[in-house]
Amino acid sequence: MRTFITYKLFVFAILLSLFVFEVNAQQSESEYVKHGFKMEKSKELQIAKSDFSQAILLKPANADYYFYRANIEFELKEYQSAIIDFTKVLEIDSMYKDAYYNRGNVYFEVNDLSRALMDFDQYIYFFPSHAEVYYDRGNVKYNMGKYEDAISDFDKTISILPSHYNAYYDRGNSYYRLKKYNEAIVNYNQAIKIQPDGYAFYFNKALAEFSLELDDAGCADLQKAKLLGDPDVNVYIKEFCK
Repeated sequence: MRTFITYKLFVFAILLSLFVFEVNAQQSESEYVKHGFKMEKSKELQIAKSDFSQAILLKPANADYYFYRANIEFELKEYQSAIIDFTKVLEIDSMYKDAYYNRGNVYFEVNDLSRALMDFDQYIYFFPSHAEVYYDRGNVKYNMGKYEDAISDFDKTISILPSHYNAYYDRGNSYYRLKKYNEAIVNYNQAIKIQPDGYAFYFNKALAEFSLELDDAGCADLQKAKLLGDPDVNVYIKEFCK
């Protein structure tokens, strides 16, 4: 009888030790994640990546940890590693919409525009009211030479977020590519109205004005770009504003 009680205590001790090990593992996993975020905030990105990697070792089925590590890899410009981790997130949870969006941005960085487009399309399916994803998809289409389609996405961005000056700017660039210079100028002016310190807005507006032979207006805008700190504008002032 005493042997039986001893055996039960022995089994209980094993089960208790397994339970304690599991609790400690969870605590360690949580601490790695917490420390990883702290390191990310202080720009200690390699340490942050290592912390999230340790969390993944402790809980390899947790999609969030791959997502956190992928974001760090994106900041480190380790783009292929980021793609692998975002893809792993989606293998674990195909409804993880932010992984589509962030992976789309990585694909854009490596100039894989068709895959970037597919990921942004998928994100829009989940979150159709997000202004920034239409802007990002518009930039993909712009880089693909699909200027009319890009304009449609910039239109959507502006309809959701009218203060998005970069959407006006890039819509202006799209009109410029289509040789619709008056429409381009209208959009550059709107970008300037919202963000008057953007020297690129004045510079590109000047190019559109020169295309319409509005040389005085173009030179005036080049001078504004110079005052705002454009480092390359002097070459164009010498060429166009003699």
